[in-house]
Amino acid sequence: MIYLDNAATTRVDEQVVQYMNRIMTENFYNPSALYLPAVNVSVMLNEARKNIANSIGAETDEIYFVSSGTEADNIALLRSRIKKNSRVIISETEHSAVYNSALELKQLGYDVVFAPVDRYGVVDINSFQKLLNDNTSLISIIHVNNETGSINNIDALSCTAKAFNKDILVHSDGVQAFGKMNINVRKLDIDMYSMSGHKIHAPKGVGALYIKKGVSVKPMLYGGGQEKNLRSSTENTSGIIGMSTAICSSTLNYTENENNMRKLLQYMAQFITKNIGNAIINTNINKAMPNIISIALRGIRGEVLMHSLEKHNIIIGIGSACSSKKLNNRIPNALGLSKEYRQGMIRISLDTDTSVEDIIYTCDKILIEYNNLAQYMR
Repeated sequence: MIYLDNAATTRVDEQVVQYMNRIMTENFYNPSALYLPAVNVSVMLNEARKNIANSIGAETDEIYFVSSGTEADNIALLRSRIKKNSRVIISETEHSAVYNSALELKQLGYDVVFAPVDRYGVVDINSFQKLLNDNTSLISIIHVNNETGSINNIDALSCTAKAFNKDILVHSDGVQAFGKMNINVRKLDIDMYSMSGHKIHAPKGVGALYIKKGVSVKPMLYGGGQEKNLRSSTENTSGIIGMSTAICSSTLNYTENENNMRKLLQYMAQFITKNIGNAIINTNINKAMPNIISIALRGIRGEVLMHSLEKHNIIIGIGSACSSKKLNNRIPNALGLSKEYRQGMIRISLDTDTSVEDIIYTCDKILIEYNNLAQYMR
């Protein structure tokens, strides 16, 4: 099986599984209990929090463990203490967790506006700046676009916002960036940053939210007071340890393999452009993350092509797994795709062990299946 949907989720690393198994079978104690074995688990939990903090240049007590990147995004937007009816700015191509949270804020009376992006999904700073006003309280801009792999200039956007008003809160969904590039939240000058485990070979069901010291956020869950009262619930210790274990090697692996993955995407972009004349590459390969490419094909449905490739033991994506079950033109529209391309988007996302042979084989099969489907094009 050639798996090319790593932006949706990744296989859990064997070392991560081993550590998690040890936690679940030997160190299974509730870290809130007072007996010694539980205290030892609490120490392990704090060490994991320190590892996550160090990976993004944060302080240990600025990391809050949650169940997912989606929950982290929801907390950042819906639980931040911002002025009622104030302006909230997000980009047009945010992940659905941010987009739908922003729509909820709009229902509550907030002035939600959308920063336009270019054809690759990168926020236009000049257009963004024009959206800032005296009533702006919160900004949320995705770090790496989960559809196209494009990287937003978060530090420039945050600098622009903070220069306008130092009290504006800046959040970034870093799910596709975390563990895949060097991140320093101090240099980015942001107040909140969302992370997820299952994109970096850790398990599903665990994530983290960086909250800058001094930023006030209302509790998401009430109960025993875990995570400094932000999210009461017995900690997912095995998942947290798994995420911590994964991050220790993830960034290094991606850095070592960045050039190789980028060359594979360049080959794919050139092959598709040469052999499918009407294809549109939605990713600026040389400036985006090295593991994601988005392609739009005219007159066919990306979902049909995806299923056609399965018989060749190839798995690709058609965009965010959180929204792919719904017919949604929001992202294609934001990228400026015309009507005949909107349903033809596919996303291919590599991992560090994706081979040249995998990509050559996949390109050949994409061409075969596209030509088969193109016969029915109207």
